[in-house]
Amino acid sequence: MMRILLVLLACGFLSACEALQSEAADRMIDEETRAIVDLATDAALAGDLEPVRPLLHPAIPAGSVDGGFAEILAILPDGAPDRRSLIGYQFSNNVTVSANGTVESRRRTAVVLLVYGEDKYGLIQQLYAENDEPLRITTLRVVLYDPAAYAAPEVLTRPHQIFLAAAIGVPVFVILTLIAMYRLKRVKRRILWTLFILLACYPVFQLNWTTGSWQMLAPAVRRSGAITHYQLFELSFLGGGYSRAAEVEPAFLLAAIPIGALFFWLKLITVGIRRKPPKGEAPVAVPEQATSNPPAPDNPDKPWPPRR
Repeated sequence: MMRILLVLLACGFLSACEALQSEAADRMIDEETRAIVDLATDAALAGDLEPVRPLLHPAIPAGSVDGGFAEILAILPDGAPDRRSLIGYQFSNNVTVSANGTVESRRRTAVVLLVYGEDKYGLIQQLYAENDEPLRITTLRVVLYDPAAYAAPEVLTRPHQIFLAAAIGVPVFVILTLIAMYRLKRVKRRILWTLFILLACYPVFQLNWTTGSWQMLAPAVRRSGAITHYQLFELSFLGGGYSRAAEVEPAFLLAAIPIGALFFWLKLITVGIRRKPPKGEAPVAVPEQATSNPPAPDNPDKPWPPRR
Protein backbone atom coordinates (compact mmCIF):
# COMPACT_ATOMS: atom_id res chain seq x y z
CA MET A 1 0.00 0.00 0.00
CA MET A 2 2.85 2.38 0.82
CA ARG A 3 4.39 1.79 -2.61
CA ILE A 4 1.13 2.41 -4.43
CA LEU A 5 0.50 5.60 -2.47
CA LEU A 6 4.00 6.85 -3.17
CA VAL A 7 3.68 6.30 -6.91
CA LEU A 8 0.24 7.94 -7.05
CA LEU A 9 1.48 11.00 -5.16
CA ALA A 10 4.45 11.39 -7.49
CA CYS A 11 2.36 11.02 -10.64
CA GLY A 12 -0.24 13.45 -9.34
CA PHE A 13 2.42 16.01 -8.49
CA LEU A 14 4.01 15.83 -11.94
CA SER A 15 0.70 15.98 -13.81
CA ALA A 16 -0.50 18.99 -11.81
CA CYS A 17 2.59 21.17 -12.30
CA GLU A 18 1.43 22.91 -15.48
CA ALA A 19 -2.16 23.30 -14.24
CA LEU A 20 -0.94 24.91 -11.03
CA GLN A 21 1.24 27.38 -12.94
CA SER A 22 -1.55 28.35 -15.33
CA GLU A 23 -3.96 29.01 -12.46
CA ALA A 24 -1.50 30.84 -10.23
CA ALA A 25 -1.98 34.29 -11.81
CA ASP A 26 -5.76 34.17 -11.54
CA ARG A 27 -5.58 33.14 -7.88
CA MET A 28 -2.91 35.64 -6.84
CA ILE A 29 -4.37 38.83 -8.31
CA ASP A 30 -6.06 41.15 -5.79
CA GLU A 31 -9.55 42.55 -6.27
CA GLU A 32 -8.47 46.15 -6.88
CA THR A 33 -6.08 45.13 -9.64
CA ARG A 34 -8.57 42.69 -11.14
CA ALA A 35 -11.24 45.40 -11.44
CA ILE A 36 -8.88 47.75 -13.30
CA VAL A 37 -7.53 45.00 -15.56
CA ASP A 38 -11.02 43.79 -16.48
CA LEU A 39 -12.25 47.31 -17.20
CA ALA A 40 -9.27 48.14 -19.44
CA THR A 41 -9.55 44.81 -21.27
CA ASP A 42 -13.28 45.24 -21.87
CA ALA A 43 -12.71 48.77 -23.16
CA ALA A 44 -9.96 47.64 -25.54
CA LEU A 45 -12.13 44.83 -26.93
CA ALA A 46 -15.06 47.22 -27.34
CA GLY A 47 -12.88 49.58 -29.38
CA ASP A 48 -13.42 52.51 -27.01
CA LEU A 49 -10.70 53.24 -24.46
CA GLU A 50 -12.25 56.43 -23.09
CA PRO A 51 -13.42 54.65 -19.89
CA VAL A 52 -9.74 53.94 -19.20
CA ARG A 53 -8.70 57.60 -19.26
CA PRO A 54 -9.69 58.33 -15.60
CA LEU A 55 -7.62 55.32 -14.50
CA LEU A 56 -4.38 56.56 -16.07
CA HIS A 57 -1.58 57.72 -13.79
CA PRO A 58 -1.05 61.51 -13.70
CA ALA A 59 2.60 61.01 -14.65
CA ILE A 60 1.60 59.95 -18.19
CA PRO A 61 1.89 62.92 -20.60
CA ALA A 62 -1.56 63.96 -21.78
CA GLY A 63 -0.37 64.34 -25.36
CA SER A 64 0.64 60.67 -25.64
CA VAL A 65 -2.64 59.17 -24.44
CA ASP A 66 -4.62 59.50 -27.67
CA GLY A 67 -1.76 58.14 -29.76
CA GLY A 68 -1.35 55.17 -27.41
CA PHE A 69 -5.05 54.38 -27.53
CA ALA A 70 -5.04 54.51 -31.33
CA GLU A 71 -2.04 52.18 -31.53
CA ILE A 72 -3.71 49.58 -29.29
CA LEU A 73 -6.93 49.63 -31.32
CA ALA A 74 -4.97 49.36 -34.57
CA ILE A 75 -3.14 46.21 -33.44
CA LEU A 76 -6.11 44.33 -31.98
CA PRO A 77 -8.44 42.60 -34.47
CA ASP A 78 -12.10 43.56 -34.54
CA GLY A 79 -14.64 41.53 -32.62
CA ALA A 80 -14.50 39.39 -29.51
CA PRO A 81 -11.57 36.99 -29.07
CA ASP A 82 -12.01 33.25 -29.21
CA ARG A 83 -10.47 32.99 -25.76
CA ARG A 84 -9.45 35.41 -23.03
CA SER A 85 -7.45 34.59 -19.91
CA LEU A 86 -5.07 36.11 -17.38
CA ILE A 87 -1.69 34.42 -17.90
CA GLY A 88 0.67 36.62 -15.90
CA TYR A 89 0.63 38.59 -12.67
CA GLN A 90 3.43 40.14 -10.63
CA PHE A 91 3.24 42.39 -7.60
CA SER A 92 5.62 44.16 -5.24
CA ASN A 93 5.17 46.33 -2.16
CA ASN A 94 8.13 48.50 -1.18
CA VAL A 95 8.90 50.99 1.58
CA THR A 96 11.42 53.78 0.89
CA VAL A 97 12.82 55.84 3.76
CA SER A 98 14.57 59.12 2.95
CA ALA A 99 15.03 62.62 4.33
CA ASN A 100 11.67 63.55 2.82
CA GLY A 101 9.86 60.85 4.77
CA THR A 102 8.60 57.33 4.21
CA VAL A 103 6.96 56.28 0.95
CA GLU A 104 5.04 53.03 0.55
CA SER A 105 4.77 52.03 -3.10
CA ARG A 106 2.76 49.30 -4.80
CA ARG A 107 3.48 47.93 -8.26
CA ARG A 108 1.35 45.51 -10.25
CA THR A 109 1.85 43.91 -13.67
CA ALA A 110 -0.86 41.86 -15.40
CA VAL A 111 -0.88 40.15 -18.80
CA VAL A 112 -4.18 39.19 -20.45
CA LEU A 113 -4.03 36.69 -23.30
CA LEU A 114 -6.39 37.33 -26.24
CA VAL A 115 -6.63 34.52 -28.80
CA TYR A 116 -7.95 35.16 -32.31
CA GLY A 117 -7.71 31.95 -34.29
CA GLU A 118 -4.01 31.09 -34.57
CA ASP A 119 -2.91 34.57 -33.45
CA LYS A 120 -2.25 35.29 -29.78
CA TYR A 121 -2.08 38.82 -28.37
CA GLY A 122 -1.03 40.00 -24.95
CA LEU A 123 -2.57 43.07 -23.31
CA ILE A 124 0.07 44.20 -20.82
CA GLN A 125 -0.93 46.51 -17.99
CA GLN A 126 1.30 48.02 -15.31
CA LEU A 127 -0.16 49.81 -12.29
CA TYR A 128 1.43 51.96 -9.60
CA ALA A 129 0.38 53.73 -6.40
CA GLU A 130 2.03 55.42 -3.43
CA ASN A 131 0.86 55.45 0.18
CA ASP A 132 -2.96 55.59 0.30
CA GLU A 133 -3.44 56.47 -3.37
CA PRO A 134 -5.51 54.10 -5.54
CA LEU A 135 -3.75 52.09 -8.20
CA ARG A 136 -3.39 53.82 -11.55
CA ILE A 137 -2.31 52.55 -14.97
CA THR A 138 1.22 53.54 -15.97
CA THR A 139 1.57 51.23 -19.00
CA LEU A 140 -1.03 49.84 -21.39
CA ARG A 141 0.16 48.15 -24.57
CA VAL A 142 -0.52 45.20 -26.87
CA VAL A 143 1.98 42.69 -28.26
CA LEU A 144 1.53 39.98 -30.89
CA TYR A 145 3.36 36.84 -29.81
CA ASP A 146 5.64 35.11 -32.28
CA PRO A 147 4.84 31.37 -32.46
CA ALA A 148 8.51 30.64 -33.08
CA ALA A 149 9.23 31.69 -29.49
CA TYR A 150 7.07 28.98 -27.90
CA ALA A 151 6.23 26.40 -30.58
CA ALA A 152 7.35 22.79 -30.32
CA PRO A 153 10.48 21.91 -32.31
CA GLU A 154 10.02 20.26 -35.68
CA VAL A 155 13.02 17.96 -35.17
CA LEU A 156 14.27 16.56 -31.87
CA THR A 157 18.00 17.19 -31.64
CA ARG A 158 20.44 15.18 -29.52
CA PRO A 159 20.00 17.52 -26.50
CA HIS A 160 16.22 17.14 -26.84
CA GLN A 161 16.50 13.36 -26.74
CA ILE A 162 18.95 13.31 -23.83
CA PHE A 163 16.92 15.69 -21.68
CA LEU A 164 13.65 13.97 -22.51
CA ALA A 165 15.09 10.62 -21.47
CA ALA A 166 16.58 12.13 -18.30
CA ALA A 167 13.42 14.05 -17.35
CA ILE A 168 11.47 10.79 -17.50
CA GLY A 169 14.12 8.28 -16.47
CA VAL A 170 15.52 10.05 -13.41
CA PRO A 171 12.14 10.39 -11.61
CA VAL A 172 11.35 6.74 -12.42
CA PHE A 173 14.75 5.70 -11.02
CA VAL A 174 14.15 7.76 -7.86
CA ILE A 175 10.67 6.27 -7.35
CA LEU A 176 11.99 2.72 -7.85
CA THR A 177 14.73 3.46 -5.32
CA LEU A 178 12.14 4.60 -2.80
CA ILE A 179 10.12 1.44 -3.38
CA ALA A 180 13.24 -0.69 -2.89
CA MET A 181 14.11 1.18 0.29
CA TYR A 182 10.62 0.69 1.75
CA ARG A 183 10.75 -3.02 0.89
CA LEU A 184 13.74 -3.40 3.19
CA LYS A 185 12.76 -4.23 6.75
CA ARG A 186 13.81 -2.30 9.84
CA VAL A 187 15.78 0.40 7.98
CA LYS A 188 17.26 2.94 10.36
CA ARG A 189 16.43 6.60 9.72
CA ARG A 190 13.89 5.73 7.02
CA ILE A 191 12.42 9.25 6.96
CA LEU A 192 15.83 10.84 6.45
CA TRP A 193 16.58 8.37 3.68
CA THR A 194 13.29 9.26 2.00
CA LEU A 195 14.03 12.99 2.03
CA PHE A 196 17.60 12.41 0.89
CA ILE A 197 16.53 10.27 -2.07
CA LEU A 198 13.74 12.66 -3.09
CA LEU A 199 15.60 15.96 -2.80
CA ALA A 200 19.31 15.20 -3.18
CA CYS A 201 19.40 15.72 -6.95
CA TYR A 202 22.33 17.90 -7.95
CA PRO A 203 23.59 19.54 -10.16
CA VAL A 204 20.47 20.65 -12.05
CA PHE A 205 20.33 21.21 -15.83
CA GLN A 206 17.68 22.98 -17.92
CA LEU A 207 16.70 22.68 -21.59
CA ASN A 208 14.65 25.16 -23.62
CA TRP A 209 12.30 22.80 -25.46
CA THR A 210 11.66 25.30 -28.29
CA THR A 211 15.24 26.25 -29.13
CA GLY A 212 17.09 23.18 -27.85
CA SER A 213 19.60 25.30 -25.91
CA TRP A 214 20.57 24.04 -22.47
CA GLN A 215 22.44 25.31 -19.44
CA MET A 216 23.43 24.31 -15.93
CA LEU A 217 20.82 25.84 -13.66
CA ALA A 218 22.65 25.21 -10.40
CA PRO A 219 25.37 25.70 -9.45
CA ALA A 220 25.82 28.61 -11.82
CA VAL A 221 27.23 32.11 -12.02
CA ARG A 222 25.52 34.61 -14.33
CA ARG A 223 26.29 38.21 -15.10
CA SER A 224 23.78 40.87 -16.07
CA GLY A 225 25.62 44.09 -16.77
CA ALA A 226 27.54 44.98 -13.64
CA ILE A 227 25.57 42.55 -11.45
CA THR A 228 26.75 38.99 -10.80
CA HIS A 229 24.19 36.39 -9.75
CA TYR A 230 25.21 33.24 -7.88
CA GLN A 231 22.80 30.32 -7.85
CA LEU A 232 24.18 27.51 -5.75
CA PHE A 233 21.03 25.45 -5.18
CA GLU A 234 17.89 24.60 -7.12
CA LEU A 235 15.25 22.35 -5.61
CA SER A 236 14.51 19.55 -8.06
CA PHE A 237 11.83 17.19 -6.76
CA LEU A 238 12.48 13.64 -8.04
CA GLY A 239 15.37 14.95 -10.16
CA GLY A 240 13.33 15.86 -13.23
CA GLY A 241 10.42 17.94 -14.36
CA TYR A 242 8.65 20.09 -16.89
CA SER A 243 7.66 23.72 -16.50
CA ARG A 244 5.93 26.34 -18.62
CA ALA A 245 4.93 29.74 -17.30
CA ALA A 246 2.27 30.31 -19.97
CA GLU A 247 1.22 28.95 -23.34
CA VAL A 248 3.04 31.81 -25.08
CA GLU A 249 6.27 31.02 -23.21
CA PRO A 250 8.74 28.25 -24.09
CA ALA A 251 8.63 25.01 -22.15
CA PHE A 252 11.61 23.88 -20.09
CA LEU A 253 12.78 20.42 -19.14
CA LEU A 254 14.68 19.96 -15.89
CA ALA A 255 17.03 17.08 -15.22
CA ALA A 256 19.38 16.48 -12.31
CA ILE A 257 21.81 13.81 -11.18
CA PRO A 258 20.07 11.71 -8.48
CA ILE A 259 22.98 11.57 -6.05
CA GLY A 260 20.67 10.58 -3.18
CA ALA A 261 19.37 7.49 -4.98
CA LEU A 262 22.82 6.62 -6.33
CA PHE A 263 24.34 6.86 -2.84
CA PHE A 264 21.61 4.58 -1.45
CA TRP A 265 22.35 1.84 -3.99
CA LEU A 266 26.11 2.25 -3.57
CA LYS A 267 25.84 1.84 0.19
CA LEU A 268 23.38 -1.05 -0.10
CA ILE A 269 25.69 -2.97 -2.44
CA THR A 270 28.95 -2.28 -0.57
CA VAL A 271 28.55 -1.97 3.22
CA GLY A 272 24.79 -2.39 3.51
CA ILE A 273 22.06 -0.27 5.08
CA ARG A 274 21.89 -0.11 8.88
CA ARG A 275 18.91 -2.00 10.27
CA LYS A 276 17.02 -1.90 13.54
CA PRO A 277 17.09 -5.08 15.67
CA PRO A 278 13.98 -7.29 15.37
CA LYS A 279 11.24 -6.62 17.90
CA GLY A 280 11.73 -8.57 21.12
CA GLU A 281 15.39 -9.27 20.39
CA ALA A 282 17.96 -7.78 22.74
CA PRO A 283 20.70 -5.70 21.17
CA VAL A 284 24.08 -7.35 20.72
CA ALA A 285 26.25 -6.91 23.78
CA VAL A 286 29.43 -4.94 23.33
CA PRO A 287 32.61 -6.50 24.89
CA GLU A 288 33.90 -4.65 27.90
CA GLN A 289 36.94 -2.55 27.27
CA ALA A 290 39.87 -2.14 29.64
CA THR A 291 39.78 1.17 31.48
CA SER A 292 42.73 3.44 32.05
CA ASN A 293 41.81 3.90 35.75
CA PRO A 294 40.73 0.43 37.06
CA PRO A 295 38.94 0.30 40.42
CA ALA A 296 41.02 -0.47 43.50
CA PRO A 297 40.76 -4.03 44.96
CA ASP A 298 38.67 -4.61 48.06
CA ASN A 299 41.62 -6.39 49.74
CA PRO A 300 44.76 -4.21 49.82
CA ASP A 301 46.99 -7.33 50.22
CA LYS A 302 45.66 -8.83 46.99
CA PRO A 303 47.82 -7.91 43.97
CA TRP A 304 46.27 -5.63 41.39
CA PRO A 305 45.66 -6.09 38.56
CA PRO A 306 45.00 -9.78 39.06
CA ARG A 307 47.44 -12.16 37.47
CA ARG A 308 46.13 -14.28 34.61
